[in-house]
Amino acid sequence: MLNHIDTASALGWLNHCLSHERLDELDFHFAKFLHEHGANNASVIAAALLSSELANGNSCLEIAHIKFKLSRLQQQTDLAIDFDLPEAHHDWISELELASVVGEQRPLVLEFDRLYLNRYWQFERSVAQRFSAPALKISPEPNLVRSGIDSLFAHDWSFQWQIFSQTSPERRAYYVEHYLDLQNAWVDANPQIMNELAAIESPTQLETWYKTLPELAVLNWQKVAVAQACRQQLLVISGGPGTGKTTTVTRLLALLQQLQIEQGLSPLKIAMVAPTGKAAARLSESISGARGQLNASAQVVSAIPEQATTIHRLLGVRAGRQQFIHHVDNPLALDLLVVDEASMIDLSLMAKLLDALDSSTRIILLGDKDQLASVEAGSVMADLCSFAQQPKSQDLLAYLAVATGSCFDGLAQGPTRAINDNLALLHKSYRFDASSGIGQLAASVNRADVVSSKQQFARGFADIDWHQLDQNSYQTALDQAQDHYRDYLEALQQGADMLDVFKRFNQFQLLLALREGDFGVEGFNQRIQQRFAKMGLLGEQQGWSAGLPIMVLANDHEQQLYNGDIGIFALNEQGRLMVVFENAKQLRWILPSRLPSHQVVFAMTVHKSQGSEYQSVSLLLPPQGKAQVSRELLYTGITRAKQHFTLYADDLSFTKAVEQGTERFSGLTLRL
Repeated sequence: MLNHIDTASALGWLNHCLSHERLDELDFHFAKFLHEHGANNASVIAAALLSSELANGNSCLEIAHIKFKLSRLQQQTDLAIDFDLPEAHHDWISELELASVVGEQRPLVLEFDRLYLNRYWQFERSVAQRFSAPALKISPEPNLVRSGIDSLFAHDWSFQWQIFSQTSPERRAYYVEHYLDLQNAWVDANPQIMNELAAIESPTQLETWYKTLPELAVLNWQKVAVAQACRQQLLVISGGPGTGKTTTVTRLLALLQQLQIEQGLSPLKIAMVAPTGKAAARLSESISGARGQLNASAQVVSAIPEQATTIHRLLGVRAGRQQFIHHVDNPLALDLLVVDEASMIDLSLMAKLLDALDSSTRIILLGDKDQLASVEAGSVMADLCSFAQQPKSQDLLAYLAVATGSCFDGLAQGPTRAINDNLALLHKSYRFDASSGIGQLAASVNRADVVSSKQQFARGFADIDWHQLDQNSYQTALDQAQDHYRDYLEALQQGADMLDVFKRFNQFQLLLALREGDFGVEGFNQRIQQRFAKMGLLGEQQGWSAGLPIMVLANDHEQQLYNGDIGIFALNEQGRLMVVFENAKQLRWILPSRLPSHQVVFAMTVHKSQGSEYQSVSLLLPPQGKAQVSRELLYTGITRAKQHFTLYADDLSFTKAVEQGTERFSGLTLRL
């Protein structure tokens, strides 16, 4: 802070806000830096507000919001502004345009009635330019794509017959929609098919019946995404849990490699990345499993990579430097890059990743647009997918009709942007159906439907539970965590293989909204650790001991450990205490002294859980008033669970979470 400065100046007033803890040190000192370089009052105040916006995840400051923000600060600090500032919106624009620190070659940039840090302005422009990429100049013939798609998506009619023959007559409509991808509206409009289905008595008859269906009856969104990827330079594929994003991208890669091989060309050079080590390991495991299910030649399958890595590892880190090894002047030698968990990627990292790719490199982004946005500034995935429901070009729809054999007459038509053709949504969940409480709850929360969200818990679903938050349920959450984690600790003590220990550990996860306080990660981890210490399953309550799980909190490129990596303390064959990390079923043993910053991780925040899935998840929301919980955080927590989800929350905090959506401000959608 500054001493003895007149509060009747812009910097003095900001200093007063800092002393009242309504402004962060970084915000104040950035404004002070610009003040020392000749910034006028308007740009000094705007700079502090902009710095605060970046800390809140926004990539810019909307000029229209300045008046409200200043009014709130005056109320919170009980000090009115007693120096000249613009009043009207257009006066703020004029004043900032005249400022010596505002301009394309200066610290601040004003565009679209938004104020940016220069580097974030450049990041946003770079991302917008790349995602507006048109279709490939030379696309494979749609008939060739259709042949490949038909092969890769071919039904196993023996398996289908097994399911169909066990389906009751009243469930046959569900069967044809869920397993054969018939459109619900077409099934409802053609009730005679129930009689046709009743007459089917063999797998051959079922196959014959299916092949006589009209094009408008069947629509598989995974096929659509695969066909789109054959035509577009860049494709964003968004889908909720169980929609088959990994299955889709595996078949997509198989088709692209097959087309290369059939033309006598070398296979595409492909890399796969995710934002965190956990997400990369899960992508590797999923792709490896999906490769084994492909209806493709051994040559095609072998051309699909199995190992994913983190974005940081791919770009390459220079010791002691912020710039990556690969950048615009030293791009990666890739034909295709697959990026998973794209919603976790902030604007800065996305721009650096795209800059490190040659203009000819094809890009596939996978993610769930409705999940939590990145921790740092930007909401790139959500901004891109805001165009997903807008019309596609007639050229693309015509291509997709031939390539998939489906009819797209019902899709929205009209003027289109380049970004529209670069987006694909997977609408159908193959994991969660009408009998799944997790799927129904996630859908209701995503719609911001409070009544429906609460009703799901009352419908008797076996896979969801809600405990009203009180002292008893707080203990119940601890008991549940203890019961689940006890399994891996006992296995470790009994000498189980570390891969088995990790498998047991990853069956369950306790998720929290907060890091600190009674309802935060630190408190829960301490209590669970104390319980296991008393049971003799962990050593001393403080310090390292065999069985203790930890999460890495900072990137350490030398040790190849990254934020979010999870390890478990264990004794090696020589009886020495080490930390074991698992990556794609490979184990690494690290000396504890080599660990970067880390914390115990029986419980973790929902943010840290992104990129992971667990068989069972418990989510504890703090009481109303303790913290604001967003709909995206609640949805992300729910969708980490594959088989069972337990909620600990009071009625009001749950209601507010469903209602409270996150809005981040940027200019990316305007640029697109």
